[in-house]
Amino acid sequence: MKKKLTLLLLLFISLFLFAGCSMSNSRVPDGGSGGSGASEQSLILTDPTRKIIYNVDISIKTKDLIGTTNEIKSKLNPTEDWVEKENLTDNTNEITLRVKNTRLNAFINSLKSEYETTSFKLESEDVSLEYADVQAKKQSLLATITKLEGYKQGETNINTLMEIDREIEKKQYELEKIERQILVYDQQVGFSTVKVYLYGEKASPTPPSYGKTLSNSFVGGWEAVVSILKFILQAIVTLIPFAVIVIPVVGIILGIVNREKIKGFFKKNKEEKEPKEEDK
Repeated sequence: MKKKLTLLLLLFISLFLFAGCSMSNSRVPDGGSGGSGASEQSLILTDPTRKIIYNVDISIKTKDLIGTTNEIKSKLNPTEDWVEKENLTDNTNEITLRVKNTRLNAFINSLKSEYETTSFKLESEDVSLEYADVQAKKQSLLATITKLEGYKQGETNINTLMEIDREIEKKQYELEKIERQILVYDQQVGFSTVKVYLYGEKASPTPPSYGKTLSNSFVGGWEAVVSILKFILQAIVTLIPFAVIVIPVVGIILGIVNREKIKGFFKKNKEEKEPKEEDK
């Protein structure tokens, strides 16, 4: 009986030690995920056959708003990247950048390592199927146009030729729409949208919401209306002395200058009335 209890106790201790070792081994990768290695991770896929649109939002706290803004802009490739939009205030700056995908990893990692990043968000959208579908439509339209052009060879009927030309024109219009769509995809896929929100110590660490933006627009519009009303009121008040003093003086002067004409006018009216009264 004692031997059985001893064996059970040893088995229990062995299971406990095995479970402890397994838990220790499972924690090893977590310890290696921190530190500087995490900031150098790859953000995008390098497979050229995949068409993925990347959008990045990053917030950075800074004591030198203008200096940090200029430093971030200097990281762009002047021949390919560009600033799409910028909204600079006293203590914040919202910059929308377009960065070529091949440089997105290096660009974001440099921002994270060189500045105080308070928030970061990466969103991706795989449009590979949509892109392939649009490309297939383009090839189909090109083949149809080529076939229609071939029908024109040797055709002598004017009506038939005109009908073929109309059909070619319709296909050309569809082709132009498809090519514009492909151009938009190429730009979105080839150049990531990076929204950088810079803020000082007194500003909010997050960009204003859409509701806040609408509220600011309404306040700005209301202030513009008030300014216009103030200008109109000021113009009216400015004209009051002119209306009270200048206009009567001008009227008196004109009356003196045209005194004879005024007398003649009243005299003529009086003479015209007198014969009418005599006839009665």
